[in-house]
Amino acid sequence: WNGVWLFFMTLTPFTTAWIGEFPNSMLPEITYSIILLLWSISFQLMNRQVRKDNPEMQKDPTSSLKFRLPLYGGMLAALVVSFLVPILTLIIVGITTMSLAIPMMRGRHI
Repeated sequence: WNGVWLFFMTLTPFTTAWIGEFPNSMLPEITYSIILLLWSISFQLMNRQVRKDNPEMQKDPTSSLKFRLPLYGGMLAALVVSFLVPILTLIIVGITTMSLAIPMMRGRHI
């Protein structure tokens, strides 16, 4: 899963630059949403495999599916909104990211 995750990660700068050139266009926003969603899912799968291969590893509460469901929901919402109002995709992605980053920085989980 590491290779899949790295592949989607390498596509992120391309889609970000594309959105920078065409912020109100639908196709760059859709592509961006899909790439971020697939990147997040592949990280979840890679993380699960790492924990499976290393059972003595301490479980991190942020790696649970329960913690990451709001992320996936936000990414799916951004994908749907990108068909209607493309620029709102970035706002939804930003809010979703911050809503998960703040508890992580405080050392708490949702």
